Amino acid sequence: MTIHLPPILRRQTVARIKYLFSLRSFWFHRAMINSRHNAIVVGLGVMGSATVCHLAQRGWRVLGLERLTPGHALGSSHGDSRVIREMYFENPLYVPLVQRAHELWRELEERTGTSLMIINGGIMIGPPHGLVVTGTLRSAAEHNLPHEILDPAETRARFPAFSLADGLVAVLDPRAGFLDPEACNRAYLDVARGAGAEIRFNEPALEWMPDGYGVRARAPDTDSSSQARSESCRPNSW
Repeated sequence: MTIHLPPILRRQTVARIKYLFSLRSFWFHRAMINSRHNAIVVGLGVMGSATVCHLAQRGWRVLGLERLTPGHALGSSHGDSRVIREMYFENPLYVPLVQRAHELWRELEERTGTSLMIINGGIMIGPPHGLVVTGTLRSAAEHNLPHEILDPAETRARFPAFSLADGLVAVLDPRAGFLDPEACNRAYLDVARGAGAEIRFNEPALEWMPDGYGVRARAPDTDSSSQARSESCRPNSW
């Protein structure tokens, strides 16, 4: 349905809309200027450090808070390796995300001169009509991904560590591999600092609260608080 307004009323309506948008823009701009940070990221595991890094690279003033020491083992970003696989059996929707992740990990390696991701292939094992195998092949088919289907004898010949029972098959994902999670975390934080981010370890965020057009996070011992336009929470279960 089209509503036709008289010319004078149309001009008044347009003027009011422009005024409201300019007023909103003024308050948003003032909030951004008055806030010391554009964003506060709580938790500096690999998710938090990646968030800090990418926001800082976009020119944001970012504060990262972590309650524990660097390299701690009380989260999901420690240890020797984390798997990365292109043919996600859970859903083909993940495949473009993994492909973009490949690009970003290589960019981070180049920027820091650090080896982070090793691509040596991976196999998904299960019954031919089971969830893992059918889901892997579905992702391969929808995204035209190279792959191989190996029977138990072929699997044993190619990968002697695996002895498949009769009735099982293996799907080879040539773009699967693993990441060094601790090195990835360090690399993200190094780039974030280089881009101007403020990183604080041993400083938990006790609470956060709305503050005008942004948020305010309160730290413990000094009872200090930091204000930002937005906040991203990436804590672990500890």
